[in-house]
Amino acid sequence: MNDSIVRDMLRAGESETLACGPAAWAADASQVGRTVCAFANGQGGTLLIGQEGEDVQDADRMVEELRKQIQDRVSPMLGVAVRRADVGKRNLIIVDVPAGHDLPYTWDKQIFVRAATETRAADGLQTRELLIKKSTFGPLWERQVAVGIGLGDLDTKLILRVVSEAEGGKRFLFGSRNDVWEILRELDLAEGNLLRNSAYALFGKAPDKRFPQMRLRAVAYQGTEQDKLADSRMIGGNLYEILDKGLKFLEQHTPISSEVPREGLRRDQKAPYPMPAVREAILNAIIHRDYAPVDGSVSVAIYTDRVEVWNIGDLPEGMEIRELKQLHASRPRNPDIAHLFMLHGQIERIGSGTRRIVREFRAAGLPEPEWRRTSGGIMLLLPREKKTGLIASVEDLNARQRAVVKGLKTGESIKLADYIGRSPEKIKDRQARADLKGLVEMGFMRRRGQARQTEYVRTEKQLE
Repeated sequence: MNDSIVRDMLRAGESETLACGPAAWAADASQVGRTVCAFANGQGGTLLIGQEGEDVQDADRMVEELRKQIQDRVSPMLGVAVRRADVGKRNLIIVDVPAGHDLPYTWDKQIFVRAATETRAADGLQTRELLIKKSTFGPLWERQVAVGIGLGDLDTKLILRVVSEAEGGKRFLFGSRNDVWEILRELDLAEGNLLRNSAYALFGKAPDKRFPQMRLRAVAYQGTEQDKLADSRMIGGNLYEILDKGLKFLEQHTPISSEVPREGLRRDQKAPYPMPAVREAILNAIIHRDYAPVDGSVSVAIYTDRVEVWNIGDLPEGMEIRELKQLHASRPRNPDIAHLFMLHGQIERIGSGTRRIVREFRAAGLPEPEWRRTSGGIMLLLPREKKTGLIASVEDLNARQRAVVKGLKTGESIKLADYIGRSPEKIKDRQARADLKGLVEMGFMRRRGQARQTEYVRTEKQLE
């Protein structure tokens, strides 16, 4: 885990979704379990064990013991992430708890709730409110029974591989490693001998044929608008396959720049945006989207100046767009699906992905990503430059393009006829359009308007 995230937690102090316990709590499962239960019955939250100046002794063993205790004594089962966090020379333990949906949750058959910075046993009224909340919302899509689907419809090799990787990474302790039905029950993907939608979505053989809303629409455009399509696909399969195929599509349409460093002869190859952040964006969309609407989906649109990732479904109730860039509680719409991706090693901490995306773009010197509510869902806009950074070489432009770029101030605009008039040589409309399109793709100009009203606005990007 990134040190800055933990330090932000320590500075933020306790709240309804953040608790800090002394190092001694690592050996006191009851203290941890009550807090886990309280978070699950509320908005979710994070427990940090080991305060300033303290160090958790034998942290790895403590992590394994806490995982086992939470798994055995919290009911119903909950996808809780317990991991070691090293800050400097200090060993801490982080416990991430998603907001629960199968309310109420108990620790040793007792219900706990969170009130401001305090964890306490629920009284009769609070218990009643939790039961009403459960009956009001009903079962999540992922928890609904997949009628008519049996074990033969699942990829059992993939299930066993996830089990192996989860145990190898010490992310989960399975009671059975070979009994697939028991594994699915332990992961809350099955109820008795009935499979849930989550099991079919994660491990099914072509589950998108039954649930077409699972598919990912991937498109790539030649330019900054949607007027020229380069590639378009509907990507199906189970959620693991959709993620892998979506990332391959992204890589196929990502130009890699090659630069000769000032020292040495080996060229540095670099993508126009941080690939780990874009991967995180697609994964977040898959995990947090609403799977219930049959007309919903996830879409990835690649332009020459940006990537847009959209998923159907709003943020959790009470959560605002601005919080995505801040420290916030873990509130996945599909906690069971999110838990499986975490066990598979695809994500480090549930709830930290949006901040990691922002951090990657800042480190790359790019403008910050932007989240928007649009078309009944959440759009993430990831800005990029065709040429790495905000500066390009004069060798990238022809004489006509250089003359216009040097002659315009930031914010000034020209039309096609103006460009032809400024050209140091006589050119035709077709050549002028190609020149302007190139300037837009390289980030020197921004297109505005339609048809005869189209004009090109000078951006801040400068020549060397």
